[in-house]
Amino acid sequence: RASSTIVIGASATDSAGQSTLSDQIRVQVQADKEPPTVTFVEPADNSGVIAGRTVRIRANAQDNVAVSSVAFRLNGNPTPLQVDLAAPYEFLYQIPADAADSSKKPADRRFVFEAIATDSAGNVSAPATLTLNAITDLPPVITSFTPANQSTVVDGSLLLLKVTADDDTDVVNVQFVVDGNLIGVDN
Repeated sequence: RASSTIVIGASATDSAGQSTLSDQIRVQVQADKEPPTVTFVEPADNSGVIAGRTVRIRANAQDNVAVSSVAFRLNGNPTPLQVDLAAPYEFLYQIPADAADSSKKPADRRFVFEAIATDSAGNVSAPATLTLNAITDLPPVITSFTPANQSTVVDGSLLLLKVTADDDTDVVNVQFVVDGNLIGVDN
């Protein structure tokens, strides 16, 4: 009914059956020509993602009437990886395990996502882009260890071993070893 005039009105009826009609109102219906907008919410643009890990890709879309879908594409491929019909507009993507191999060119370690929103009138947004870079999972680093190297301890005394370890994702445990023998694990 776009680009037309419609006439609307109302009537009210009470319990005695008496009715009243409102004045008729004419309303001009215009076509929705305003496209939606879309932006990526997470992860941050140009983030590093460890190869082999799954990452949540999430976008926000808005429209003056209603968003009907958000399509996600990868590396210029016109076929969507995912089409989401309702907010939150998101999906999970697993970065290939070999994506950060040193034999690959930097461009082959880069993943460029596009999000394109479509509204209920068929208007299409400009694409939003998100670039992720595949990175290698680095081993944990021990930043401090107590007791200090070359310390002296009294035979038979209790010795407290203390370690501070950090990792680019998480440290799942620290193993304590004395003379090559495992004596404890801190999870």
